[in-house]
Amino acid sequence: MAKKNQHISIDDFLRDNLQATLREELGKRQIEKVEMPSSFVTSLNPMMPLRPYQKDAFQYFFFVLGQRI
Repeated sequence: MAKKNQHISIDDFLRDNLQATLREELGKRQIEKVEMPSSFVTSLNPMMPLRPYQKDAFQYFFFVLGQRI
């Protein structure tokens, strides 16, 4: 019996798969080595440290940015 085409919303994909796909493609260890500029971390809001998911997102960003330079 053939499977029906299952449609996945972009929101579901981003939430469930994007981070895992990025880690797999870019390399978890390489991303974790990325250090963000201290001025970037402290300038956002010195009273509120970055949440783990924010740090991850910025590390992805700086990793990709560094690959393009």
